[in-house]
Amino acid sequence: MSGLCAIPPAEKTGDEPFHSDGRDIGVQLTGFWSWAYSALLDNVARGVLAEFLVAYALDATKTLREEWKPYDLESKEGTTIEVKNSAYVQSWCQEKYSMPEFNIKQRKRWIEKTGKWSTPQRHSDVYVFCLLAELAENDKAKIDPMDVGQWEFYVVSTSEIDHRLGEQKTLTLKSLKRKLSVEPTPYDELAQEVERAKRWGASG
Repeated sequence: MSGLCAIPPAEKTGDEPFHSDGRDIGVQLTGFWSWAYSALLDNVARGVLAEFLVAYALDATKTLREEWKPYDLESKEGTTIEVKNSAYVQSWCQEKYSMPEFNIKQRKRWIEKTGKWSTPQRHSDVYVFCLLAELAENDKAKIDPMDVGQWEFYVVSTSEIDHRLGEQKTLTLKSLKRKLSVEPTPYDELAQEVERAKRWGASG
């Protein structure tokens, strides 16, 4: 069974060529990345982008993203983070802005030592809610997910979510502000706020 063990991700530069029988077929990995992830407003790509923005703010990009971890990121201090995202503006034609909503559903975790699933729970120390914000001019042509200034970041300890929201599965922006009493954190202060939220959660 050793040949079927888990394969850890290996960092790529983008210069790696696709090949056939050792022959370069003329396209590099960057070609795939550009083809698959240029539509940054789409829900899947936007979610990965939100994780990257938070990871970069926390200087946590040296650990590569893994799809099936029970949480999204881990800071240098060992804080585990779940990143959720939403947006007012979508890639498709809209009659009005979307109402931001975040998924906070409890999930099971596979425990390798026991070979069993855990009970449903939230597995991180902290949640970071990332909102691609509303445009004042209602001009979708001006939306730019790569402009960090168009995002809002809300940091909440997981214990606070568990205490106030229990098994609730989704969270609107209005409820995020009202029930969890949280305001946006500037991007360049995210790392400090994540660690503060962890300490607050541990003390609470």
